[in-house]
Amino acid sequence: MANSPVSMQSESDASVARSLTWRYAIALALVACLSTAAWLSLHLVVSEQTSTAAVVNVSGRQRMLSQRTALFANLLVNAPVAERPAIRDKLQAAIDLMTRSHQGLTHGDATLGLPDSMPAAVHALYFAEPQPLDAQVQAYINAVLHLLQRSDSELSADDPDLQKHQDHLEDLVARRTADLQRQANTLSESEENPG
Repeated sequence: MANSPVSMQSESDASVARSLTWRYAIALALVACLSTAAWLSLHLVVSEQTSTAAVVNVSGRQRMLSQRTALFANLLVNAPVAERPAIRDKLQAAIDLMTRSHQGLTHGDATLGLPDSMPAAVHALYFAEPQPLDAQVQAYINAVLHLLQRSDSELSADDPDLQKHQDHLEDLVARRTADLQRQANTLSESEENPG
């Protein structure tokens, strides 16, 4: 028996239904893929901005810590002996945080939210000659640590060696402030022009 018009219509309807089902499934799969890609893209952008925000925050804190350590170093040298232990503790805490933050900025620190890599322009600020920022910060930290190692009897505002260190600290604070501003500008430019 030949195909009856009803069975041909039924096969045609089934074929259209299968075709529509496939198109619908493909459309849903495409929407799911695009949605996933959009989410991944957004996630990467948010992660990068979070990392950049951490770098900017820690860099700003470094500026504050350099000024704070210079203040406490000055107070330590000029304070009466009875007040020096408390000042030493504050100076030690500030220089410890500054050291940890510098390590995080230059080598990464997940607990601080700092990435273990940096843009080439920022890397050059830290490590390129003629005045690598890393060396300047290390010299600053070492000068403060040297001051902390001195006994109270060795501390005097008139001591030429201490005055040299104080001048060195103040000079480093001024340069560090300018360098941090330059670093923030470079970081902002590298974020705006990632190519």
